[in-house]
Amino acid sequence: MKSNIKYILSALLVFSSLILLHISCKNSTEKKPKIAVTILPQKYFAEKLTGNKFDVFCVVPTGSSPESYDPSPSLVMQLGNSDAYMKIGTLGFELAWMDKIKHNNPQLKVFDLSENVNEIEGGHICLHQDAHKDCDHDHSEHLEDLTTADPHYWSSPKEMRVLLQNMYKAVVELDPQNEEYYKTNLDSLVTEVNQVDSQITEILKNKTSDSFMIYHPALAYFARDYGLKQLSIEEGGKEPTPNHLKSLIDSARANNVSIIFVQKEFDTNNAKVIAQETGAQIIEIDPLNYNWQQEMIRIAKAFARE
Repeated sequence: MKSNIKYILSALLVFSSLILLHISCKNSTEKKPKIAVTILPQKYFAEKLTGNKFDVFCVVPTGSSPESYDPSPSLVMQLGNSDAYMKIGTLGFELAWMDKIKHNNPQLKVFDLSENVNEIEGGHICLHQDAHKDCDHDHSEHLEDLTTADPHYWSSPKEMRVLLQNMYKAVVELDPQNEEYYKTNLDSLVTEVNQVDSQITEILKNKTSDSFMIYHPALAYFARDYGLKQLSIEEGGKEPTPNHLKSLIDSARANNVSIIFVQKEFDTNNAKVIAQETGAQIIEIDPLNYNWQQEMIRIAKAFARE
């Protein structure tokens, strides 16, 4: 009798272990819901906000410009595996391709993180008129110039707080049962952004000039929030003409520009010409860096020459 009871208990223990193992294996292989974002700074904050609840996929790869990036057909189709897309708002890539992405993936929920940001008007993009058609990558005959709000909201800690609130609302809509978890992560991220804001303010107390030059005007919100003046080398989203280049050199001298920021996604030849004529220093920055807080502080230090 005792041996039978012992046998039954042993069998139950083995059966329970098998059930637990099955559940564990099932959970480990279950796919997480996926969120797509346009640029790496978004990916950083989305991953911090969602923790282990979502997979976050960045559409524009490192080294590519989100103003003019052309996704491959396979990438557009890959977005069909995403549950949601969080767009910055008015980046050239988003304006050119978002309608096609939504058309190919009607189930995709699209959230605009630019809602309620304090926009700077006058941003300029160049996009493809036939983005809704198959693109042969010969863009010389089908470009459309648009003037819109400057889309580089993430260069401002102040606006980043707004983006985070919008991101939080989107995630809660997607997964309401974990709202408290996301709220805790949101509070932590806002604290981080506030600390970056305070650090930049302190760093820029040592600045010797109020003006800087940059090839692509990605720091308009940064300049506005910290009382700086951004001078763009691009003219209407294009290479400057010889006459405009001359006026840029004159403007750099008149505004006591000693720093010219360049980004790896863009040509640096014109920046080098201006630097040679004015004695300004060229510094490479990466506003699209995944490590947002590290890059924002590095830019401030570069401007203040710390």
